[in-house]
Amino acid sequence: MNRDRANEDILGLALGSMTLDRMPRNKGAFFPMDDSADFAKGVRFVPSEVTLARRRGERVVFVQDCRNPCCWRWDFPDGSVSWHWERWAYEGYGEPCSLCGNFHTSGGVTKND
Repeated sequence: MNRDRANEDILGLALGSMTLDRMPRNKGAFFPMDDSADFAKGVRFVPSEVTLARRRGERVVFVQDCRNPCCWRWDFPDGSVSWHWERWAYEGYGEPCSLCGNFHTSGGVTKND
């Protein structure tokens, strides 16, 4: 390997790692890293209210209590919940999940009053 090329590679790695350290994880980020983590867990769509809350720096947690996508949700700091919704993922609206018994919704946000 060319010695100059090796030095360029090392410099590129060093600069790249410094840049990653300075990038916003969620707050102020165009694409919050936690949204990316949710996609890695199998989500096909992250609701806009989740992304916007993460950009504001709020801690929004993705919860998968059941392996059925109709039961996945995001918990907000104020106690409200945004339910995962995906076409054909529901067995039936207003019916319990066959795996965990969770009551099915049509997605959206449930405010905790």
